[in-house]
This record gives sequence, structure tokens and C-alpha cells, in this order.
Amino acid sequence: MLFVEDQPGCNGCPLRDAHPKANFVPPKLGRGLRLALGMNPGNDEVHHLPTPEPFVGKSGQFLRFGYDKIGVAWPDVTRANVCQCRLSAPKNLFPTDEAAREYLSLPAAKEAIRHCWDTYVVPLLKSKRWGRIDLLGAPALEKGTGKRGILPHPGKACWAGTQLEMLDAPELGAIAVATMHPAYLMRTGEFIPLFYNDLRRSLVPAPESYVLQGTPADYPTDVSTLSLDLETNTANGPTGEIEIRLCGIGTEPYKGACFNWRDDRFRGWLQGAMQQVHDLYVHNGMAFDMPVLEENGIVFPWNFGTLGVPPTGEMRLWDTMLMHHLLWPTLRHDLGSLGRQYTSQPLWKDWKLTDDPEELYCNRDQGNTHAIGVKLRAELSREPKLLNLYRFTQLPLARICLYMSQQGITRDPTRIVKLRERTEAQMFNTEKDLPLDLKSAVVTRNHNVPAPPGTVSAKT
Repeated sequence: MLFVEDQPGCNGCPLRDAHPKANFVPPKLGRGLRLALGMNPGNDEVHHLPTPEPFVGKSGQFLRFGYDKIGVAWPDVTRANVCQCRLSAPKNLFPTDEAAREYLSLPAAKEAIRHCWDTYVVPLLKSKRWGRIDLLGAPALEKGTGKRGILPHPGKACWAGTQLEMLDAPELGAIAVATMHPAYLMRTGEFIPLFYNDLRRSLVPAPESYVLQGTPADYPTDVSTLSLDLETNTANGPTGEIEIRLCGIGTEPYKGACFNWRDDRFRGWLQGAMQQVHDLYVHNGMAFDMPVLEENGIVFPWNFGTLGVPPTGEMRLWDTMLMHHLLWPTLRHDLGSLGRQYTSQPLWKDWKLTDDPEELYCNRDQGNTHAIGVKLRAELSREPKLLNLYRFTQLPLARICLYMSQQGITRDPTRIVKLRERTEAQMFNTEKDLPLDLKSAVVTRNHNVPAPPGTVSAKT
């Protein structure tokens, strides 16, 4: 075993001063230009013979299997950690973990991480012209790129799978890709398929071509295959209360145009185009886009059953969320997660935190939906039974569930109040058009008056 007190580079580190017998595990240099950067060494790494090495325990075995799966030789990978030492604790703790406070204060822990990074990791980053850096875990992502968010959470950016620059080596370009740490994956198992995708993810995004302010000149002539996405004022509530702002359309992946929904010319063109669409790609379209468009007067030539090439005028709907539910039932089904799994595009769902216009965001939603839908459709087509289940059961069932959620009360107990108010308003508006003899009228009713107190009942 190695100890921090014997490492000249650890001089001045508060962790070394507080725990001179903390175990030290140096980086392990590989033959190639791939660098795996984890969090901190575990017990197996500390006791590895003849010398300590990163990722030789269970997490290392998991990582090695991942590299084998994508055709990367283990000896070609350089392995290191954000923190090169292990606290003398019963379980493995990263210095900034809350459970590590009994061993080191938070300011001292942050200073120890900074010292270790500057002393060991930065020189390693600058020692080679790395071809790819795998950031394993949130600490590696945050320290390496300054980004936070490696797990998908609603309303928060998830940077896993996105090509990023290293803060201390920007000259290398966007060659860093973050993913979950193997230890986390072994505990939960939820994101293992995405882990393999992140390791093999291309560093070169597909080229994009989008028109932000579409005009009639940008209407596609051949709409037999179309992808579509809406930007609205809200994603909740009755469809009649949802206002469309933008509509993005495209006829191939990563290309398209965004149109202002208030443009009467576009709405008229879209209604005509829908009668010519054979294959429509949408994300969660059955539950959102399609009902909202129908509420705004767009009529769809639904065709749930035809598996071959449909006759002219019949449309097949390829809903990426529904298809993904069938193929990957245990994974997240939001569009950002699907983009991470099926495309090489950088994260685009956090557009509100950037200077990107909403029109570009709308275009990217539809362009990525098209690319994802084509791949999901191909996967479904390899499983005829799943394809039949999607066409004959899932699409109609999604439609039924939509109507139940719009009219039912089980999902939201307050729904009955809203439903009653809406029904009463509809009754009031309808009654104004009824003939006079059918309208409601106020009728005087005689109620039985109770007997005065003390009255003796005749039945006694």
C-alpha cells in the first residue's frame, strides 16, 4: 500500500495533514489515447498487488466489460480519479460527501480536491493529445467541465452523453463525455444500456440545417414522411386552454423549419399537408401534439391497422415515446433521454439556460424526433409481435387513456370540480340556443312545513 504522507505531491493538502496514513492510488497509464476519470479509489484499488491501481475492483470489472462491449482494449485505457486517495473510513467516501464530515470539514475537503486535481489530474490532461475522456460520475463531470447534472431530473439539465470541453484542456476540443459511475450502476441497474451508449457515443454531432423563421417558400413539397413538434404556452390542462406558439416540421432527420402558428397561410398549408402524410413522427404526439392540433382544427387521416404501405390519404403515426415504452420499458422516455440513446447530438433541452432562440429549440425537437423515430421504427420492425402490439393495441389504448385523462377524475381529485365548472358553462351556453319551451324555468314549489313545537302526532 501507498500512503499520502510519502507522496511529495501531497504536501500542503489538508487531507494529508489530517490523515497522513490515507491510502494513495496513482493513475495507471495506458497505451492509447483514451482516459477514464473516476471519483476516488476503493478498498480493492488500495490493496491491489503489486502496486495500487484505479478501477481494479468491482467497478473496474464493470467498466472493463463496458469497454470490451464496444471494442476498446483495457490496456489502451489510462485510468485515474479526481481524488487519488482513500479516507481511512469503513466505507468508500468521496471527501465532499456529507458522511465524510466526521473525517474532514467541507472547506478542507474542497481544498483537498482542488489540490489533488491541480497536482495530479491537470498534468495528466496535458501529457497527451487525448482522443476521448470518459467522465465517470458527478464529481468528474463537475470538476472537469464545470457542469452539474449527470442524472435525468425534470426541469434540470442532464449532461450525460454530451460532448464537452475540459476546463483545463480546452485545446483538446469537445472530447469529454460524462456518464454514471459504475458503482452507481451496479447499485441501481437503471441506466446500464445508456452507459454503454455513452461509452460508444460519437464525438462528432450530425450536421443540422434549420430555418428559424419559416415562410411559404420553406413548405416541403413531398410530405409523405413528416416530423412535427409544437411549442405551447403550457403542457398541462385541457387542450382547449393550450395555445400553440410555434410549429416545427421536417421531412428528414436534423432538418426542417419553424413556423409561427398565428400565420393563417401555414395553418392552411398544414391542414392540406396532413391529408398527404403517410408516416408521421412525433414524440408523445398521441397524448399531446395531436389532440392540441385537433382542437385547433387540424384533421388527421388516422390509420391504426395497416402494416404495409398505406393507401393515399391514410396516415401511420410513429410516436417515439410509445415505441420506446415497448422496446425499453425500464428506461426514461423523455425526448432528451431518447436523444442521448439514439443520436450523437449535444444536449439541446436546456435552451432556456443558453442564448438559443426558441425557434431553434423547436426545430431540434422535431429533427431529433425524426432521427429517433426512424431508428425505433426499425427496431420495432425486427419484432413483428411488438410492431403488431404497437399498431393494434398501444396506439388505440393511448387514445383511450387520453380521453380518460381529459374527462376522468381518478388522476386528479380536483378534476371533478374543473369538470363540473366546464360542464355547467357548456350547459349555460347551449341553453341560450334552445327554444323557449325547452329552456330551464324557475318553478315555485310548496314544501311541507314542520308542525309547531309541542304538537302531538295523531299516530301516538
